[in-house]
Parts: sequence; structure tokens; C-alpha cells
Amino acid sequence: MKQTSAAKLVNGRAPAPEAAWRDPCRSGRPRREIAAKSVVALDVPPYAIVAGNPARVVRYRHSEADIQRLLDLCWWDWPIEQVTKHARVIATGSVNDLSRALVA
Repeated sequence: MKQTSAAKLVNGRAPAPEAAWRDPCRSGRPRREIAAKSVVALDVPPYAIVAGNPARVVRYRHSEADIQRLLDLCWWDWPIEQVTKHARVIATGSVNDLSRALVA
């Protein structure tokens, strides 16, 4: 599985240390989740949940096969009309639902 750049700062500052932080999935990057008070020094893989000092991968939000399918779908690059039309599936559906939405 290929890795992409580490989570960026929010408004030029690090996220609040007392709260967990979820990468907002902008700039063509899949979401990552960073636990409270974690220190991220290296790249965070797509759909990973990291925690600790230094931060390490605790688990992934999806299976490796589903992560690869999500990366291949690149739903964050869809036209805004398609994202709006399928917002519920993007937010709450399965990877299979998202695949079906792409061909719909």
C-alpha cells in the first residue's frame, strides 16, 4: 500500500492536544485519524488510526483490499455535483456502495 504525506497543520497550527483530530480529506488525500496528544513525526498511511509519542499505527479503518479500492475510486476528485448527489453514500455507505455510486 502506498503512503502519502503526513497530516498537515490546521490553520497553520497543530491540532488541539486534548482532542483527537481527523484529517479533513482535502487536497486529494484520504482521511487519517490522529489520537489526542499524539506526536506525528512520520507519514501516516491512508485510512490509518495513529496514537502515541511517537505516533504509530494502531489500526486501519478498513481492510487493505478496501483501502486500495477507495484509493482507486478517488471519490475526493469527483465533480462536486457527483459528490453532492452521493453524499450520504460517501459519509455512511460501504466501499461496495461507493463503487456502485461511481457507475450510477
